Amino acid sequence: MTHTSGIYQDGKVILDQSVDWPDGIQVSVVCENAGVGNPDRCVDGSAWEDSPEAVREWLAWFDTIQPVLAGHDLETFETGLRANRQREKEILPIWEARLNDLRK
Repeated sequence: MTHTSGIYQDGKVILDQSVDWPDGIQVSVVCENAGVGNPDRCVDGSAWEDSPEAVREWLAWFDTIQPVLAGHDLETFETGLRANRQREKEILPIWEARLNDLRK
């Protein structure tokens, strides 16, 4: 393992997991939040930008996302979803009876 994280507490760095590094190995410690709470992070680990400009850019990007399903595909998906929910409602009493039998 070459990377792990941890917290700084009482003058020491406490790692989140054990490591198998040899004693005396050189390490580098980087303060991820520079003493400011726990800022939100993006999936790539970068700090979340919450300036008005960044929010506007994100909203503009979000508005470009196309739906995964539309038209006939969406109708087919929703019909199948409703059918599955109905089947689950029909078999629920059977499963409840089986669970009650196990409790005896």
